Amino acid sequence: EDETFADIIEIKLRNRERFVKRRNRLIGDEGNTLKAIELSTNCYVMIQGKTVAAIGPYEGLKKVRQVVNSCINDNIHPAYFIKRFVIIQKLMSDPNKKDASWENFLPNIKKKTLSRRKKP
Repeated sequence: EDETFADIIEIKLRNRERFVKRRNRLIGDEGNTLKAIELSTNCYVMIQGKTVAAIGPYEGLKKVRQVVNSCINDNIHPAYFIKRFVIIQKLMSDPNKKDASWENFLPNIKKKTLSRRKKP
């Protein structure tokens, strides 16, 4: 059986400047962030306009959706998720730490709140 799935994620932001900035953050310099997302999730990811398309295994698609939604909606940089995915892969491959708690090893990801100060 073929275990390959597809997912299309639509980016919905009203502010054009914020949309372009966060989409470029997903892509990264020369596509480096996008390639890192592809390698850490084992999926093929493509960004075109206001849509993100991903093809790969189901677990990888869930990770891609998590990264895209948190970057676009919650203003969290994708590098934090990439780092987290790499650490989880290394911990799963280590037989001594496979059953232990991983909370000490994984970085804490917090939602960034934008300051809404009034301009004089």
